[in-house]
Amino acid sequence: AVPVVPRLRVGVISTGDELVPPERAPAAGQVRDVNGPMVCALLEQAGALPRFYGIIPDREDRLMGAVEQGLTECEVILLSGGSSVGEKDAACRVMSALGEVLFHGIAMKPGKPVAKGEVRGVPFIGLPGNPVSGFVTFLLFAQPLILKLSGRGQIDVKGYILPLAFDYKCGSRREFIRVRRNGAGELENYRTQNSAVLSSCTWADGLADIPAEADLKKGDLVTYIPFTEFNL
Repeated sequence: AVPVVPRLRVGVISTGDELVPPERAPAAGQVRDVNGPMVCALLEQAGALPRFYGIIPDREDRLMGAVEQGLTECEVILLSGGSSVGEKDAACRVMSALGEVLFHGIAMKPGKPVAKGEVRGVPFIGLPGNPVSGFVTFLLFAQPLILKLSGRGQIDVKGYILPLAFDYKCGSRREFIRVRRNGAGELENYRTQNSAVLSSCTWADGLADIPAEADLKKGDLVTYIPFTEFNL
């Protein structure tokens, strides 16, 4: 006899008036929904069962309806977009109306607007809308939660100390930049760290953890976390 747990059901909601499904050509002022399919794929890789509730416009009543449905069918809710502080960013207002916001915003880049809350005992994470921000915050915040609720007893993401192959000056927030190892065992960085450029994540094989205000030179040592470490 072995102990087992059911696969965790995770509700996924994409928000934004500007979003269209990936198969549809965007018109002026529109973009394809990248985060919905990406988050669902990451959840499947983590062993969970994603339930996608579609693209919800920036209306609190519509978003609240989608969240209410998710609460009846899922053990966790992940919402993509709407977690910033703009007038139309409704995620945290809905979370506050239905439950409790535990934190909103963290001093990191990318992913500053990430939010965490709880609604009627169901964990709720608001992922930023920019694809790279959503990807990084999923790995750092959502995936450990998913693994823990799926029955994982010990979650230990291991970092390695490696030298940089480039100079890098960090701003006022701790940064997780996309890097990959070269043949010399050094870390190379992607040509741009813009949080809208998802190709940086497919190019990279991990993240370099850069302390706030760091002024690093080639050869300086940093903590490197391979993507494989997040999929324990």
